Amino acid sequence: MPWNSMQFMDAVEACGNRYETDNSWYTKEKWGDQVNYMLNAWKLYYRASTSALGTLLLGGAKIREDPTLLASFGMTSGSGTDDKTLELVKRLQAKRTGLRTAPGMSDAPKVVGPGSILSDRNWTPLLNDCYILGGTHGGLEFHLTDDTVDAEFARMAPQLPPTHKWLAFLKGHPEMLWDENANAPRVLSRELIGLKTFGYQPQFFLQQLSFKPTPSGAATFTGYLDALAASGYTGKNRTLLVEMLSVFLFGNVGALR
Repeated sequence: MPWNSMQFMDAVEACGNRYETDNSWYTKEKWGDQVNYMLNAWKLYYRASTSALGTLLLGGAKIREDPTLLASFGMTSGSGTDDKTLELVKRLQAKRTGLRTAPGMSDAPKVVGPGSILSDRNWTPLLNDCYILGGTHGGLEFHLTDDTVDAEFARMAPQLPPTHKWLAFLKGHPEMLWDENANAPRVLSRELIGLKTFGYQPQFFLQQLSFKPTPSGAATFTGYLDALAASGYTGKNRTLLVEMLSVFLFGNVGALR
């Protein structure tokens, strides 16, 4: 059950200053005005929890620049999309507005609003967690999206089950979970730790990797931050983080080593 605005603010305030201290790599200047980023966080949380399609997408920056994905799924945002994709969004919105004149399409949602792709001009770690918590409280499924999966799966033995193909794909792309240049975990790892913590279960298909919700009790910001610290994410402990994600995804502590 999604929080109302008061419950949301209480839950964030219960974290104290942990978002700043646990994410010291994200400088104080980037956070900006506290009132504004708290309001944007609430907007993004609410929109994620009420996504028009009932699903949210996970993936790298490329999914925010893919016209097909944006046209099909739309964006979830608190303060508006980033400038890089603004022109693309304008074109897609004009096209969607035109579709509203077609029979049965009068209720087509806006491209930016209760969509399924996270994009915010004022991104913060808190906003990213709002996206995951909003989807969790809304009982939504999450889907991992990458435009290279189909081509790589096609080169694998056709008799391999989807779980084996996804394992091979993720082992072949360790950069999806860890940034070697920065020696730091990727945001996708943060999101997967959140889903693990809140009781989601991975489901492997040839077309997609989905995460299905299960009854798991209350999901909170404090619980999320605790899980990130325990997983090695906060302390940049790659070995511990990869082991925990290996167990979550494949039930084997050494799967992604």
